[in-house]
Amino acid sequence: VAEVNMAAEKKRAVEKQMELLEKNEVPEEFEDDNDSSNDSEEFDDDVDSDAEAMEGINQEVNVEFEAREAQDSDFHGVRKLLQQLFLKASVNISDLTDTILTQNYVGSVIKQSDILEDDEEDMGDDDEVFGVISVVNITEKKDNESHKLIKKYVLDKCKECSDAQTYKTFEETLCGESQIGLLLSERFINIPPQIAPPMYDSLIKDIDKANKNKMKYNFDYYLMFIKTYRMTVYQGMSKKKKKGQGVLQTTYVNVEEEFFVEEADLKFEYSVEHEHDSVVDGKWDDEDNEMKPYRTVILLKADKLNTVVTKTRDEFSQ
Repeated sequence: VAEVNMAAEKKRAVEKQMELLEKNEVPEEFEDDNDSSNDSEEFDDDVDSDAEAMEGINQEVNVEFEAREAQDSDFHGVRKLLQQLFLKASVNISDLTDTILTQNYVGSVIKQSDILEDDEEDMGDDDEVFGVISVVNITEKKDNESHKLIKKYVLDKCKECSDAQTYKTFEETLCGESQIGLLLSERFINIPPQIAPPMYDSLIKDIDKANKNKMKYNFDYYLMFIKTYRMTVYQGMSKKKKKGQGVLQTTYVNVEEEFFVEEADLKFEYSVEHEHDSVVDGKWDDEDNEMKPYRTVILLKADKLNTVVTKTRDEFSQ
């Protein structure tokens, strides 16, 4: 069971804004097109509204989540999470969801822990799927159409967006004799990374148990699709005074996945800017279209998984 504070990020953002207000500095979002301040009456209204927001945010809500075995009733919740990863990719998401539910002895879904009956109306549907983690063997059944579609999609994107040597290595690995596990870890965007270590620890135990039972989960590589955003950062400059060359910054939607990219044996990335990059219960503030959505595809040697999970545990365990 993981307990997380859902208010922390928003609280820090408002605290920063309040600090500017206390110094009589107008936050950038309050500036008009001519970089002038709003009149004092509007400014006072903003101060009052932010003070009210701070009062509400200071009332922290702790929500507990737990990993459960996936059930048939979780189909739509799991499919929705996979959709935010693959978007308009030529992947049979429904078939992939069915596979995850069929092999529910490996992996889990994340749901809210049991809550008191009086709190059910405030907390929403306690059977909602907030996250999913699993691994699918896409090598075992070579004639499986959904597995073939995943491999084809990876190779098509790699050929389009990477160099010839990277494509050749991806092709040899995916289409050769190596056992490939498609590692999937998705969750609501507002679920913090502290939930990741127990999710991966549980998955590793499930994989070990399956291998002891002579099941086909002894992988050579893990294939992962990782959600990222890119934006150009102009340090020390306001949005309306940008000049010169900025610094390209990559943001990981699931922040722990940066460790996977660092340890990856092979990788490439492609833009999904022209696809509708929807998320579950939250979205990035992309008002100025500065944050460009990408996907990073990696191959990670299976014997590195424990190393990556250890880094994740050291960084994010509560």
